[in-house]
Amino acid sequence: MKRLIAWLPDRVDGRTRVVAWIYLAAQVMLVATGGAVRLTGSGLGCPTWPTCTADSFVNTPEMGIHGVIEFGNRALGGVLALLAIIAFLQVVKLYRTRRDLFLLTLIAGLGVPLQAIIGGLSVRTQLTWWVVGIHLIISILLVALTTSYLVRVYATPGPRYRAVPGWY
Repeated sequence: MKRLIAWLPDRVDGRTRVVAWIYLAAQVMLVATGGAVRLTGSGLGCPTWPTCTADSFVNTPEMGIHGVIEFGNRALGGVLALLAIIAFLQVVKLYRTRRDLFLLTLIAGLGVPLQAIIGGLSVRTQLTWWVVGIHLIISILLVALTTSYLVRVYATPGPRYRAVPGWY
């Protein structure tokens, strides 16, 4: 454990920036694969949740392309969860000096399992439109959070100035 803590960055470095780019790319890819799920009608390609079928965690050949598309989206969600943990660990030691990065990774990281739960609810409710809509809105918010994280990784620490009026 001490080796892991010693390995964690104590300032924003190249590792932090690379993880920020990968994290944003994965969030965007998840939205793209979610769009593919919706556009191809594969939302129930895996008819149960959290497993793909009652007997299998992964899709089966009988499910065809819809099962592949839906399971691919779910698998990318798992990769995203791992990236969320890595991004958070990259800034955990920076809590006092870069609280903005800490909070962005914490909130975005908590959004990933929330997305999984809402995705499961959309399957369990047979793709009820408003559940799918909430799923999309949270995806957009997560892309915005990871974009903000990426921008702030390159920003100089210190006071921030509003780009738009507070009422906006």
